Amino acid sequence: MKIQLEDKRYQKECIDIFTIFDLKQNLEFGECDFVIGKDYVKKDITYPFTTRLELKKILYTIFSNRFNYTNDWGILTGTKPSKILRNHTDEELKQMYLVNDENLKLLRNIEKVQSSIDFDEKNYNIYINIPFCPSRCDYCSFPTIVYKNNDRREEYLGYLLKEITEVSKSIDKYKIKTIYVGGGTPTSLDYTMLEKLLKAIEECFVSENLLEYTFEAGREDSLDFDKLKLLRKYNVTRISLNPQTFNEKALKAMGRIQNNENLIDLYTQAKDLGFVINMDFILGLLYDDVNNTRENLETLRKLQPDNITFHTLSIKNGSKYSQQYDKENFRENIAEKQMQLVKKWTSQNNYSPYYLYRQKNILNNMENIGYCKEIPSRYNIVINEELESIIGFGMTANSKIIKDGIIKYTNYKNLRDYSEKLDETIKRKVEIING
Repeated sequence: MKIQLEDKRYQKECIDIFTIFDLKQNLEFGECDFVIGKDYVKKDITYPFTTRLELKKILYTIFSNRFNYTNDWGILTGTKPSKILRNHTDEELKQMYLVNDENLKLLRNIEKVQSSIDFDEKNYNIYINIPFCPSRCDYCSFPTIVYKNNDRREEYLGYLLKEITEVSKSIDKYKIKTIYVGGGTPTSLDYTMLEKLLKAIEECFVSENLLEYTFEAGREDSLDFDKLKLLRKYNVTRISLNPQTFNEKALKAMGRIQNNENLIDLYTQAKDLGFVINMDFILGLLYDDVNNTRENLETLRKLQPDNITFHTLSIKNGSKYSQQYDKENFRENIAEKQMQLVKKWTSQNNYSPYYLYRQKNILNNMENIGYCKEIPSRYNIVINEELESIIGFGMTANSKIIKDGIIKYTNYKNLRDYSEKLDETIKRKVEIING
């Protein structure tokens, strides 16, 4: 589709709304009979507008008629839709953003769970990034390092521990409420490296005031019972064990090596050790249809994890998985049907939604939803709602520190820059914390 854009200030609005209907962004700008001027849109007839919100609604209506499709989130394309709840009634939100009743109810239910938890802007939360994986899944867009090709884990750990040790001197550990070790695949560290990291975290960040300590153990091929016991020894309370799907054809298509039987054995061992367990799944995968989702949910019914997070596939343009997705001409609306099934199943099995966020290039302008039985992840709420300070450690880690607003700082995104400029990173982060 082509649009004649007379005012380039509106290019983002055009792309944002068009992407709801065509994820591949086949939108061109040039001379044609579809014109967007300073205060009007002309397509067969002329539509006047005075605000960007009105422009978005006009574009949504035009594209909706063109593609014969309406979206449950209406014109909302941001990553944190919960922010729209503030200072508006549901009826106002429906009029402003065209969000449907079901999604507004979902947001209100999440708001209810979150409001039952006490947050304080003076608290700290810690994120630690371990960017290594045994192999790269084809859908992955994170700057992970496949350590089997070039093992720099020990080297990286040295830099990370230096950052933790130096910056932690400026943090009151008794104000730290959660710790989250993510990646990558943090359990891709070997046993000795893992214990070094856990000892440093214990010394620098753990106190009796800590409420939650999560360690991602996403891939079963990086985990064993000894590592699980080690995590428990150092007071980790919660792990994330992430099948993404149990469908072997879909796993193979994404280049993910997974032994489902071993994963379930590890789940049972972790449960016996007393961990709170989250499991991640992705909706919209190649070769993963609604029947496969039913099978995944039946397995979950037997396992009964404390938390389950359902992600809608977000495809990185130009990735290996994106190319395969185009080639297979996969029906994207399957993800919507899968999510409908998930919402029905979670309600029937006493899981409550407790956080929601969205991503760029997410299928069908959909969402990612975290569910809990009884215990929501405090860290996931904090990071999505920006309620308390988060201090990030390691390559690519983000910090959001609340001081008269939110001060953001991102560590360098590759190992060379992270290592060479580590002293600069430490100095700047300490200045922000102490400022």
